[in-house]
Amino acid sequence: EGLGDHHRHERGGPTHGASAPRPTPVFRHLWPHQQHPRRAPRQRADRGSSKATRGARPSQRPPHRHMRHVAAPTLRRVRLSGELALVTGSTSGIGKAIAIEFAAQGAKVVVHGRDAERGAAVTGLIGGAGGDATFIAADLAGEAACTQLVADAVAALGGLTVLVNNAVAGVVDGGDAAVADMTTSAWDATLRVNVTAPMWLSRAAIPNMRAAGHGSIINTASRQGERPSAGLSAYATSKGALNALTRAIAVEEAPHGIRCTTISPGYVVNQRRDA
Repeated sequence: EGLGDHHRHERGGPTHGASAPRPTPVFRHLWPHQQHPRRAPRQRADRGSSKATRGARPSQRPPHRHMRHVAAPTLRRVRLSGELALVTGSTSGIGKAIAIEFAAQGAKVVVHGRDAERGAAVTGLIGGAGGDATFIAADLAGEAACTQLVADAVAALGGLTVLVNNAVAGVVDGGDAAVADMTTSAWDATLRVNVTAPMWLSRAAIPNMRAAGHGSIINTASRQGERPSAGLSAYATSKGALNALTRAIAVEEAPHGIRCTTISPGYVVNQRRDA
């Protein structure tokens, strides 16, 4: 049974003879360059084209009659206008860059850290460029401190729609080690700041995001969460756990219009660690 007979049989027509119409090719309504998916379109000569367009470059020729003109999308100059952001660990490194860029894009930002002098330097940079930033100090090793940080940020900003969990412990503080040499205190301290604190902060931030009707939680993980290096067992474990926390929050809060995502940078020079 040939291909044509097979189609005629499926369409309820006779299985023999040439009287039944052949089925319409599925590629008839596709774009010209898609009509033969198994081979590249043939290069045809400019037969039928006018002398004015014959020999012209493709970009100079008039558009194909089947092609529609689609205007290029326009982006807002200030993409984060109206957003209220708390960026933890933002007095240096990645967090500092995030806070500065958020403010440059129109967001009101709370800069967080433990060093008031460095915090003032970051808010000064943002304010000098015309941005809006406030510094709040907090130690993220405690549950009450995390809850209070969110409350203070909400009071300073008038709400909260963006939370960046960027603060980190372990690899920067030099408290990490191989599992064979790991101490319980170092392990607990690393996971408390890198995993448990983001949970505390997210838990406190989510009601404010739900009230706003939207929100975004961004967790700074690391490639170490997928491909650990020797001697960074606590840090790598914490970043792997942070990836799992991100997925859990994303599933739970999607119905409320809240996104939760992870960024996983490679090696970044740190002022404290690499000085």
